[in-house]
Amino acid sequence: MNLYKTGVFLAFSTLFLAAPAVAQSRRDVAERNIKSCIERREVVKKKSVRERTTFTRYDKEGNTIEIIEFDRDSVAVKWEKNEFNKNGDETLTLQLDSAGQIQRRIVTEYERHGKPAKRSKYNATGELTSRTETEYNTFGDKVLETDFGRDGKMREKTVYEYDAKGMLISRKNYNSEGKLTETVRYEYEY
Repeated sequence: MNLYKTGVFLAFSTLFLAAPAVAQSRRDVAERNIKSCIERREVVKKKSVRERTTFTRYDKEGNTIEIIEFDRDSVAVKWEKNEFNKNGDETLTLQLDSAGQIQRRIVTEYERHGKPAKRSKYNATGELTSRTETEYNTFGDKVLETDFGRDGKMREKTVYEYDAKGMLISRKNYNSEGKLTETVRYEYEY
């Protein structure tokens, strides 16, 4: 079998064998008692082949608690572990190196209605590298997202505006000096 046919076969089999677990909702994974999924991917470009195998592990509620991506030599190139609160919200993500040592820790805190309010990122030594704070309106729509650096100073902020129907109509980005750097507008036909 030539390289192209092998790639097509593997892509086809990966699509239909691995996709049922990863393409399912958290509820579907939990109801079907799926504990893990292995996805094997082979990408053929010109005359080279890139192979990746991804192992995903789930808890009883269907939350993704671990993802490990391996290269063709079975070396972990991406490794993440996640923890969740009783509501199924991700509260902690650990990004690990191939030896299992923590490289980055991301902690997410939630506001009283269950929306992410603060996400803090820490490096391998536990030092804060950045923090993002999010505010919502009374309808639960994100209205402000502010990113702070390790020194606690604002790096950028994004302001979201909505129409009377609750549809996002603009997103404005500001730099650390408060200068508008980008505006995106949305129009809807009702």
